[in-house]
Formats: sequence, C-alpha cells, structure tokens
Amino acid sequence: MLRFVFLIVWAGMIFLCTCVASLETAVETKSIQFNLTPNPPIEELLEPLPAGLSSAFLLRKAGHALVFFIFTLALYLVFPFPLLNVLSSMVYAVITEFLQLLFMRDGRFFDVGFDSLGIFAAFLLIVLGRRFLKINNETKIDT
Repeated sequence: MLRFVFLIVWAGMIFLCTCVASLETAVETKSIQFNLTPNPPIEELLEPLPAGLSSAFLLRKAGHALVFFIFTLALYLVFPFPLLNVLSSMVYAVITEFLQLLFMRDGRFFDVGFDSLGIFAAFLLIVLGRRFLKINNETKIDT
C-alpha cells in the first residue's frame, strides 16, 4: 500500500512541476501559479537542443532523468512488469511535454530523450537486479 501511495504522490509531483508557471518562482515565493493557454504552440515540441549547453541546463536535464528513474522504479514496485513500466513511463514523459505547452511552458521532445535516460537506467537496474537475484537464488538452492 505504501508503495502505491508513493507512486501516486511522485506522479502527482511530476504533474505539479509540469504545470506550475515557474518552479523557481514557486520555491522563492512559496506560492504556486498556473497559466493555461487555449492555443498551445505545438510546433515548439520540435525545437532542437540549444547550441550552448550550460551547466545549469544540463543539471536541469539530469533532474529530468532522475525524476523518471524514480518514477519507473516506483511503477515497478507496484506493477512488476518491466517492459510495461518502460512504456508507461515513456507515455507519461510525452504527456508531460504536451502539458507544459498547455501551461505556457517550454515543452520539447528532446526533454523526452532526457527522461528516457532515467527510464532506461531504471529498466537496466531492474533487469540486472532480477537476474542477479535469480542467480543468487539458484546458487543457494544448489548448495
């Protein structure tokens, strides 16, 4: 039950961070503001990575990967189907990028790429962890 609650809270935090006008402003002012637009600029999804990748930009993108790494692991702890977890996490990553456009934020498909780094890292950890546990269990049975 606690795992399910954590999953819901984590997904909710991703959703909240996706829709809030400015996370930095929300932290500074301790107030959350939403700006909804009826005509989101869908073409912005296709904009490329910026030419100059600052350390602040890369740190934010590492945050994307970490957030979806944790989300994918949390999904696995509730629903232990690794491939389905990857697919579900990828769908949620794409949805969050579309939502950012609706809430007057920058939504970009390249952000899904950063999210997927965390998703696939979690998948790799899950698969290797399952294989390691299986090998250890078989070794204990044989001895």
